[in-house]
Amino acid sequence: MGDRVQKELEAMVPELQDLKSRKLFSEEEIRKVVKKRTDFEYALQRRIPVLTDYLRYLQYEMNLDLLRRKRVHRMNQHLRKTSVSDYAIIQRVYVIFTRALKKFSNDINLWLQFIDWAIAIGASKKIDRVFPKALALHPLVPALWIKADRKSTRLNSSHITIS
Repeated sequence: MGDRVQKELEAMVPELQDLKSRKLFSEEEIRKVVKKRTDFEYALQRRIPVLTDYLRYLQYEMNLDLLRRKRVHRMNQHLRKTSVSDYAIIQRVYVIFTRALKKFSNDINLWLQFIDWAIAIGASKKIDRVFPKALALHPLVPALWIKADRKSTRLNSSHITIS
């Protein structure tokens, strides 16, 4: 159990170093992030997983990304080129959603939250992977079909050219 947690924490090192070098987070804040993520990772490694642990972890990471974006904007670092920390939290949220859906694939609300998050960040490739899985598992859920139809309508209308 501890090996998986350790592996997840080691994967975070480049991101945390980038946050520190860009002066977006202080040393103390980074320690708190590591502590919080460690606690969340151990909670997810339970023998019997609990959906609320995944949801809390997701909310924490989304809030952390919002804080990072606000600090980047405030420090006018948006003029600089992107770095590891710009994408690491979004990738982590995606991985947490994926892990949660492996355990709780019957939870329609979790699928809808994942789709809404992917739409909100503009992750069209992730959306293209999520809809087939969700619809294959839940072909009788109208909300999934409606969201899929809206997405395909938006894509089709964006390719229309008027001459």
